[in-house]
Amino acid sequence: MKTKLFVYGTLRRNFANHSVLTNARFLGDAKTLNKFVMRCVGQVPFVSESQSISFISGEVYEVDLPTLASIDRLEGCLPLSETSFPAEITPTETSS
Repeated sequence: MKTKLFVYGTLRRNFANHSVLTNARFLGDAKTLNKFVMRCVGQVPFVSESQSISFISGEVYEVDLPTLASIDRLEGCLPLSETSFPAEITPTETSS
C-alpha cells in the first residue's frame, strides 16, 4: 500500500534527511491551502495548527509503508504533542 506524503523540512530534496525518501516517488512541489505556524525543535522544523501565520511550501511524495515507518522512527525525537495531521495542499510551479 502507498500513500501521498507532504514534506516541508529536512526531508526535502538537498536537505539532511532526504535519503529516507530513497524509495519514494517525487510527485511535485506544493504548498498548503491554509496557513500554519512553523517552529523548530533544535534543528528539526515542524508545523502546528495552533496559529495561522503562513502557507507552508514543500514537496509531495508517494511513499510505501516501510518508508513511512522509517520517517516515523526518524521523527520520533519530536515531542509527543507534535503529530502528523491531514492538510489540503495545492501544486506549485517550480522554476527551472
